[in-house]
Amino acid sequence: MRPHSSQHCNPRQDGFLDHARDGIKAHTSDHDMQKNSIEVGKYLVSPFTKTNADGGYLANVSIRSGQGMASHDRVLRFSPSFKHSSEALAYATRAGLDWIRQH
Repeated sequence: MRPHSSQHCNPRQDGFLDHARDGIKAHTSDHDMQKNSIEVGKYLVSPFTKTNADGGYLANVSIRSGQGMASHDRVLRFSPSFKHSSEALAYATRAGLDWIRQH
């Protein structure tokens, strides 16, 4: 599983990435992201999906550790496009858990 490079995204003036300009739309709300989150030791794995321009679904996962000002959130984006959001969500979940096992 290889993370998709964020170099194809357009940075906004505030330094964040603007997926809307790249034809990528958020598919999962914050509530859905919390619902799909898995706590593993010191990590919180939160898989989510986004739709791309061709109507497929992209897998993404947020891996958070720490608390407050000492927290760190790593977001991985993956390049395979899936037909169904559930497939992308399962892929993101496996990728997040695999990342934790390796670190």
